[in-house]
Amino acid sequence: YWIQKGELWVDIRVTNPLDELGALNVDIFSYKNGVEFSKLPKLNLRLLGNQLFARDGRRHVSKAEIQYDLEKKTLLIRIPLTLLKSPDYLFVSARTLQNELSFDFGSWRILKVNRQ
Repeated sequence: YWIQKGELWVDIRVTNPLDELGALNVDIFSYKNGVEFSKLPKLNLRLLGNQLFARDGRRHVSKAEIQYDLEKKTLLIRIPLTLLKSPDYLFVSARTLQNELSFDFGSWRILKVNRQ
């Protein structure tokens, strides 16, 4: 995870192939001092095969707002910080699934956002 040119970049190595039964799930929750946590974005990104689906709670996030590139065993996702409401911190986690059964779970991380 890193910040570059006003975007959050997420670089994930995918060790298992993601077929129609497998998925990669990434959660990104924003936190901003002085703003009620419930009012901030809580993104859920799900990669099924080579398609990325994004939601913020019940709201569908358009593909135009989030860019991704899946090449070989690497997934690179770029999310504008404006979509995340210019947070001070991010709570992030990633996991792989097969038939809704979790294979790998990356523990939750708290990232301090240093804007450049």
